[in-house]
Amino acid sequence: MLSCFQTFPNLRVILDCTEIFVKKSRSLVHQNLSFSHYKHHTTVKFLIGITPSCVISLVSEGFGGRVSYRQMIEKSLLLNILEEGYRVMEDKGFTIAYMLEKKGLYFKYSSFPFIFYSVFFSRCAKNSKFA
Repeated sequence: MLSCFQTFPNLRVILDCTEIFVKKSRSLVHQNLSFSHYKHHTTVKFLIGITPSCVISLVSEGFGGRVSYRQMIEKSLLLNILEEGYRVMEDKGFTIAYMLEKKGLYFKYSSFPFIFYSVFFSRCAKNSKFA
C-alpha cells in the first residue's frame, strides 16, 4: 500500500472514470446514447477501479457517454463484490455516497490521489500499445 493511503483503513478500491472519443454514429439513437455533455463529443465511458497498491482491479464494460456514474456503478455490480465495512475512495464528481452507505460501505471524497493516478495512467498509456 502506498504511504498516502495508509491513513484510510479498509480502503479497497479507488474509483474514477475515463472517456474515450469515438466516431459519431449515423444512427440518431446511438448519437444520443453516446454524446457526452461533459466532453461535448460522442464518447465511451469506462469505470476504473484501482487498489491502494496501484493494481487495476476493475475495468467496466464500455458505456455510452451519456450514462451517469451512478448507472455505471449499478451496472458494473461492484457493490455486490465489496463487503460491509470496506472503504471506497471516489472523485468528488461521483454522487454515489448514498448507494455505498446503504450497502454498509464507507466512502471518502478526495482529490489528491486522483492527481497521482492521473499521472500514473498517463504514463502507462504512453508506454502501452492498444490494438
